[in-house]
Amino acid sequence: MFRSTFLYFMVVVFLFGTLQSQSINNVKLLFHEKNTAIYECAASPVGNLVSFRTSAGDVDKHYIYDFVSGSLSPVFTQEESFLGDVVQKNTQNLIWSAVDAQSCLLKVVEDGKTSFAEVIMRKNGQVDFRPLLIKKEELQLTTATFLSWNTKGKALLSLCEGDIPPGTDIPASSYDLYTLRTKTSGITRLGSHTATREFHASPLNNGEFILSGVGDTGMNELHQTDGKNAYIRLTDTPRLSESWPAVSPKDDFVVFSHPHGKTENTADLYIMPTSGGTPELLATDIYIPVTSYSSSGIYQWAKDGKGVVFISYNPDRKNPLARIDIESKKISFFDIDVVFPSSFAISGDEKHILIVAAGTSESNEQTSYKAFVGEYNH
Repeated sequence: MFRSTFLYFMVVVFLFGTLQSQSINNVKLLFHEKNTAIYECAASPVGNLVSFRTSAGDVDKHYIYDFVSGSLSPVFTQEESFLGDVVQKNTQNLIWSAVDAQSCLLKVVEDGKTSFAEVIMRKNGQVDFRPLLIKKEELQLTTATFLSWNTKGKALLSLCEGDIPPGTDIPASSYDLYTLRTKTSGITRLGSHTATREFHASPLNNGEFILSGVGDTGMNELHQTDGKNAYIRLTDTPRLSESWPAVSPKDDFVVFSHPHGKTENTADLYIMPTSGGTPELLATDIYIPVTSYSSSGIYQWAKDGKGVVFISYNPDRKNPLARIDIESKKISFFDIDVVFPSSFAISGDEKHILIVAAGTSESNEQTSYKAFVGEYNH
């Protein structure tokens, strides 16, 4: 009798633990404005902050949310200005520091002029907005894209140098990689990678990066910086376009997407060792926001490096959030009352999540934009 009761108790505990081990609880609406799109969820890798970008007509701006204080703060208010005047100001292309839990970098377009700025989020919800004064005047900041920010304090960006007339179709070979140090605003050219423009990047713990670059063929390949103004090619796969790489926490694997050519916003997810090798298919039909500049918001590694969280493209199930185990290839779905998610970010401590989605289970609209937050249990 005792043994059967004990076994029953253990089965119940196991099932309860399994059900509780992967869920998103206490979901609440954080942000929703009429005729305003929401993009690019991103999380501080080492903190409790997340961010997203909104777009309403010709106004783009970022918001930062603190899971601890519960404060939602815009990076700037429209009345503020570097020059003291009220002018149109937009923010773009935000990346989080990998070492400073409160800091991020972004581009600012103000009165038609592009500049860079560092944003520091204080614990009281106050946002410090510090312009970075780049002294190399020949750099075309309008062409710049922030790709990543590593643990060595270097931000990686791709941009053009020299005079680029407005409206020019810039060839891939005109783009070079640069590193930026925020404390000094010093910018250093890494060297050119002929006929390749770097679109996406993910940092390695040793301070280098794995890059996804596109050339004249229109297909992305992976390569790696080596710290010596050279690049190591990792893939040569004419039938795959390796996009949005994301390196695992221990640097042993990298996952990437191969977008479907005919179906927008869908892709297949692949994995391969960072040392090189043959890419292996992990999952088919994942959802991707094609405008993303990095893997932030598309998929995210678990801190233990054993799984990847992504959005499964399945209109019948309204695009559920899912997790795949990289060893067993088993996919499990999160129990959550939001539908048609398009972007997400899990906090650095893996206790909270930000999700951009159409709404709750009662909604059938795929084009609505709402930002939700919840408790992340895995």
